Amino acid sequence: MLNKMKLPNHNLPINNALVAHTSWKTPKEPENDNQLLFFHEAKFRLGWYDGADNSSVEALAVQKDLKIVHPQHNELQIDIDNEDQYNSFRHVWPMFKAIAYNVLDRQTVRYKMKPSKSNDGKGENKYRYHITVPLAGDIYDDMERIALQAILQSDPIRELLNFSRHKNNNKPNILFLEKEDG
Repeated sequence: MLNKMKLPNHNLPINNALVAHTSWKTPKEPENDNQLLFFHEAKFRLGWYDGADNSSVEALAVQKDLKIVHPQHNELQIDIDNEDQYNSFRHVWPMFKAIAYNVLDRQTVRYKMKPSKSNDGKGENKYRYHITVPLAGDIYDDMERIALQAILQSDPIRELLNFSRHKNNNKPNILFLEKEDG
C-alpha cells in the first residue's frame, strides 16, 4: 500500500492534483469549499481510498456534479494537463499508430478528445483535455494500460502513481472525472 512507502517530501504545484502539504501523510480535512475538490482528488489519486470502496470518489462526483468515466476493455485514457503534454501527444501520435498496428497487432485510427473539468478555455487551462484512445483488441492488463498511457504523454504523475498502486497490489485509479453533459 502507498501509505507504507517512503516518499520524498515535495511541495508540488496544485495543478498536478497532488498534496501540496509539507508531508506525504494523509492530508488534513479542507478548511473551505475551494480546498474540498483538491483534497478528495489528491486522496483518490494517491490511493488513499480503498479500491473496493469508491464511495468517497462517488460522493465527490455527486457533490461536484461530475460523472465517473471508466475506460472500456480496449480504451486508453490520456489525461493532458498543459500545452507541453498536448504538443508531445500530437508529436507521438503518428508513431504510436504505426507501432500499435505493426508491433501490438492492434489498429487505432482516431481518438476522442474533450476538455477536462478544469479546462476553462483560458491561459494554461485551455490545454487540459481528456483523450480516449480506442484500440482494436483488448488491453491485456493494468500495467499495459499504464505503460501505453504514459507513452502517449498522459499526466506523468497520474501514471507514476498508478504504476505504484499496481506494484503494491492495489487497483490503479484509471478513470476520468468529467462534467455532466448538458
